Amino acid sequence: VSNPPWNVNNGNGTWVTKPNPNQNVYEDDDWQKVNGGRVALLWKISDDVSLTLAHTQQDQLAHGSSGVSLTPLGIANATTAADKLAVWNNDRYGAQCGPTGATACPIYTDPFKTPYAVNDHTILSRYEEYSDRKFKLDSVDLDWNFSFAKLHSSTSYFSDRRNGQADYTDKGHVFYYLLGDSGARINSGRSAYMTFDNSYTGLSHETRLTSNGDGPVSWIAGLFYTRTNRSLKFSEMMEGLDAYNGINRAAKGGKLDEGYAEDLSSKYSETAAFGEVGYRPSAKWLLTAGARVFKYDDTARAYIKDFTYDLVDSDRTNTTGAGGKSYFKLNASYQFNDNLL
Repeated sequence: VSNPPWNVNNGNGTWVTKPNPNQNVYEDDDWQKVNGGRVALLWKISDDVSLTLAHTQQDQLAHGSSGVSLTPLGIANATTAADKLAVWNNDRYGAQCGPTGATACPIYTDPFKTPYAVNDHTILSRYEEYSDRKFKLDSVDLDWNFSFAKLHSSTSYFSDRRNGQADYTDKGHVFYYLLGDSGARINSGRSAYMTFDNSYTGLSHETRLTSNGDGPVSWIAGLFYTRTNRSLKFSEMMEGLDAYNGINRAAKGGKLDEGYAEDLSSKYSETAAFGEVGYRPSAKWLLTAGARVFKYDDTARAYIKDFTYDLVDSDRTNTTGAGGKSYFKLNASYQFNDNLL
C-alpha cells in the first residue's frame, strides 16, 4: 500500500505513488516469475567428429517483498487526526514518542510494539519494488576423436543483467533528514528510493587434448582463455534534491535528484597453458606430474559519489597483472583396495 491509512483523506499528507501515481495498492505483492529454456543442436560431422551448439536463456522477475509495516510511534500515540498529520509531516517520520511537542509516551514506548499500519501482511511503500534479471548463455563444443588422443574444445559467452528499484524511506530518511526544515527532508510528500543496475558478461574458451589407450603412460595438454566484465551500479534517489541544493546534478556527473551513486566495476582476462603426464608402474600405482603457466590482467574501478553533501568524491582505478606465473604438481597415489587409496 503506497498511502498510509492515517492521512489518506488529507491532501498535504498524502503520498504520490511512484512510478504510477494512479496505483496505490499492489495486491499480493510478493511473487516471483521465472521463464527459461535451453535448446541444443548436435551435428555428427563424422563418426569421429561432432559439433554441439547450445543456447540457454532465463528471465526472472521478483516483485514486492515479504514483511509488514508498523505504525510510527508518534502517530500511534497521537489522539486526533490533526496530531497524526502533524507528526507525519514534521516529526522525522513519526520518531517522537507523542504528538508534536509532547515528551510523554501515553500509550506506546517501544516503536517495535506499535499496531500494524494496515494489517499483518501489508507493507507501506511509496515506490514499486522489483528485481528483474535476464541471463543468456551460448556455447559451442567440438569433439574430435583421433587415434592417439581425444580433442575437446569449448567456447561459451554469458550475459547476466539485473536491475531493480526499492523503497528507501527506512534507511534514507536518517541521512536526508539532515537537510533541515526547508521542506527537502523526508516527509509525507518526499521520500527516498534506490535503484540498481548490475551486469556480468564473460567469454571462456578451453581446448584440451587427452591421450587414448590403456598403456602405462597417459597425458593431458591444453589452452585456456577467459575474459569477464562486471559493473555494479547503485543509486539513492531523493525527489526534489536538486531544487533544494540549487545545483545542476547532471553537471556534477549524476542524475536528476540523485543523492548518492556508486559503480564498482572490473575487467579481468587470463590466458593459460597446462599439461599433465601420468605413469602407472602397476595397475594400482599412479605417479603424476603437471604444470600450468598463465598470465592475467585485472583492472578494478571504484566510483563513489555523495552528491548531497560532497562528503565522498572518489573515482579510483587499480590495475594488477602478471605474466609467466606458474603452478606445478607432483603426486603419487596407490589404490590398496576399493575402499582405501
